[in-house]
Amino acid sequence: MANEVTVSMSLSFSKSTVSDALSWSDLQFDVTGSKIAHLVQNVAITEEVLGLGDIVTIGWMIVRNLDDSNFMEIRPATGAADCIKLKAGECALFRHAGTAPFVIADTATVNIEYLLIED
Repeated sequence: MANEVTVSMSLSFSKSTVSDALSWSDLQFDVTGSKIAHLVQNVAITEEVLGLGDIVTIGWMIVRNLDDSNFMEIRPATGAADCIKLKAGECALFRHAGTAPFVIADTATVNIEYLLIED
Protein backbone atom coordinates (compact mmCIF):
# COMPACT_ATOMS: atom_id res chain seq x y z
CA MET A 1 0.00 0.00 0.00
CA ALA A 2 1.19 3.55 -0.65
CA ASN A 3 0.30 7.09 0.38
CA GLU A 4 -0.93 6.11 3.85
CA VAL A 5 -0.31 9.61 5.25
CA THR A 6 -2.01 12.74 3.88
CA VAL A 7 -0.81 16.16 5.04
CA SER A 8 -2.44 19.56 4.52
CA MET A 9 -1.18 22.78 6.07
CA SER A 10 -1.26 26.52 5.70
CA LEU A 11 0.34 29.56 7.28
CA SER A 12 -0.59 33.18 6.78
CA PHE A 13 0.76 36.46 8.15
CA SER A 14 -0.66 39.96 8.13
CA LYS A 15 0.65 42.93 10.11
CA SER A 16 0.70 46.56 9.10
CA THR A 17 1.46 46.59 5.37
CA VAL A 18 3.10 43.17 5.25
CA SER A 19 1.19 40.02 4.42
CA ASP A 20 1.93 36.65 2.92
CA ALA A 21 0.67 33.09 2.95
CA LEU A 22 1.77 29.63 1.99
CA SER A 23 -0.23 26.43 1.91
CA TRP A 24 -0.12 22.88 0.62
CA SER A 25 -2.90 20.34 0.59
CA ASP A 26 -3.26 16.64 0.05
CA LEU A 27 0.47 15.86 0.12
CA GLN A 28 0.82 12.10 0.37
CA PHE A 29 3.60 10.02 1.87
CA ASP A 30 4.42 6.37 2.43
CA VAL A 31 5.13 4.74 5.78
CA THR A 32 6.15 1.17 6.49
CA GLY A 33 4.68 0.97 10.02
CA SER A 34 1.05 0.42 10.95
CA LYS A 35 0.79 1.77 14.51
CA ILE A 36 -0.50 5.10 15.80
CA ALA A 37 -0.74 6.78 19.18
CA HIS A 38 -3.24 9.59 19.83
CA LEU A 39 -2.80 10.82 23.37
CA VAL A 40 -3.08 13.74 25.76
CA GLN A 41 -0.07 14.01 28.06
CA ASN A 42 0.46 16.13 31.14
CA VAL A 43 3.94 17.67 30.76
CA ALA A 44 5.82 18.81 33.87
CA ILE A 45 8.61 21.38 34.29
CA THR A 46 11.16 18.56 34.40
CA GLU A 47 12.13 16.77 31.21
CA GLU A 48 10.12 13.62 30.46
CA VAL A 49 9.85 11.19 27.59
CA LEU A 50 6.87 11.55 25.27
CA GLY A 51 4.49 8.60 25.60
CA LEU A 52 4.67 6.47 22.45
CA GLY A 53 2.11 3.75 23.05
CA ASP A 54 3.21 0.73 20.97
CA ILE A 55 5.31 2.79 18.55
CA VAL A 56 9.05 2.08 18.41
CA THR A 57 10.14 4.50 15.66
CA ILE A 58 8.15 7.69 15.15
CA GLY A 59 7.48 8.94 11.66
CA TRP A 60 4.95 11.76 11.49
CA MET A 61 3.98 13.78 14.55
CA ILE A 62 1.42 16.52 15.13
CA VAL A 63 1.27 18.16 18.55
CA ARG A 64 -0.63 21.02 20.19
CA ASN A 65 -0.01 22.79 23.47
CA LEU A 66 -3.44 22.90 25.13
CA ASP A 67 -2.41 25.37 27.85
CA ASP A 68 -3.84 28.91 27.94
CA SER A 69 -0.72 30.71 29.12
CA ASN A 70 2.45 28.57 29.37
CA PHE A 71 4.82 27.28 26.72
CA MET A 72 6.50 23.91 26.34
CA GLU A 73 9.42 22.58 24.33
CA ILE A 74 10.37 19.38 22.53
CA ARG A 75 13.85 17.86 22.56
CA PRO A 76 15.07 15.17 20.15
CA ALA A 77 16.62 13.18 23.04
CA THR A 78 17.17 13.38 26.78
CA GLY A 79 19.46 16.23 27.73
CA ALA A 80 19.46 17.60 24.19
CA ALA A 81 18.82 21.23 23.33
CA ASP A 82 15.22 22.27 22.75
CA CYS A 83 14.37 22.14 19.05
CA ILE A 84 10.66 23.04 19.01
CA LYS A 85 8.90 25.61 21.18
CA LEU A 86 5.11 25.75 21.38
CA LYS A 87 3.61 28.75 23.10
CA ALA A 88 0.12 28.52 24.60
CA GLY A 89 -2.30 27.10 22.02
CA GLU A 90 0.34 26.62 19.31
CA CYS A 91 0.84 23.48 17.25
CA ALA A 92 3.42 21.82 15.02
CA LEU A 93 3.43 19.13 12.35
CA PHE A 94 6.65 17.38 11.37
CA ARG A 95 8.44 14.13 10.68
CA HIS A 96 10.44 13.13 13.73
CA ALA A 97 13.95 11.79 13.15
CA GLY A 98 14.79 9.22 15.76
CA THR A 99 13.31 7.52 18.77
CA ALA A 100 11.36 8.99 21.65
CA PRO A 101 11.45 12.78 21.94
CA PHE A 102 11.45 14.44 25.34
CA VAL A 103 9.11 17.24 26.38
CA ILE A 104 9.33 19.90 29.07
CA ALA A 105 7.04 22.66 30.27
CA ASP A 106 8.51 26.06 31.10
CA THR A 107 6.70 27.69 34.01
CA ALA A 108 3.90 25.32 34.97
CA THR A 109 2.56 21.94 33.95
CA VAL A 110 0.77 21.89 30.57
CA ASN A 111 -1.33 19.37 28.67
CA ILE A 112 -0.44 18.51 25.10
CA GLU A 113 -2.44 16.53 22.56
CA TYR A 114 -0.60 14.64 19.87
CA LEU A 115 -0.90 12.04 17.15
CA LEU A 116 2.09 9.88 16.27
CA ILE A 117 2.35 7.70 13.18
CA GLU A 118 4.90 4.91 13.09
CA ASP A 119 7.62 5.29 10.47
